[in-house]
Amino acid sequence: NTKCNPMLKIAITGPESSGKTTLSEALCVYFNTPVIKEYAREFIENRKGKYECKDLDLIGLGQKESINSVNNNLVISDTDYYVLKIWSEVKFGAVSKTLNKLEKENVFDLYILCAPDIPWEEDPLRESQFSRDDLFKRYLFELEKDKRNYIIVSGSKENRLNSAISKIKEIIAS
Repeated sequence: NTKCNPMLKIAITGPESSGKTTLSEALCVYFNTPVIKEYAREFIENRKGKYECKDLDLIGLGQKESINSVNNNLVISDTDYYVLKIWSEVKFGAVSKTLNKLEKENVFDLYILCAPDIPWEEDPLRESQFSRDDLFKRYLFELEKDKRNYIIVSGSKENRLNSAISKIKEIIAS
C-alpha cells in the first residue's frame, strides 16, 4: 500500500473515449489500490442504455457511495462529478441541485484531465464522438473556474501514465 496522507483522492476526468478507464486501471495497478469504477456505466447498462435527467442524480450518489466505500489511503476514481455536471448540461440543458452539491462538496485532491488526442473507441454507451474537443474545453474551464488542482495528460498510454504517476508521487511526498 502507498504511504501518503489520509485518504488522498484522485479523479480521472475528461470527455468520452479519452482514456480515463485505461489510465485509472493502470494507476491502480501501479499504486496497488482498488479501482473505483464509473458507476454510470453499470447503471445505464442495467437500464439497457435508457436514462433520464433525474437518473444522473442517482448515478452521482452511487459514485459517491462507491468512492466512500473504499478504506484505503489512496483512492483513484475512474470519473468525477464534473463528468456528470457537464454531461447533464450537454444532454439535458440543465444541472440539478444534487449534482451541483456533489461537485462542490466532494473535491478531489487532484484531477487528471485526459486530452481527447487518442482515437475514438466505439462503445454503445458513448454519445459524443464529434464534440470531444469542445467537451475538453468545458472540463478545462470548470477546473480553472473552481481553482481545482489538476494536470492534463495527453499522448501515448505510457506518457499519460508516467505524467500521472509523477504528479501523484509529488503530492504524496509533499
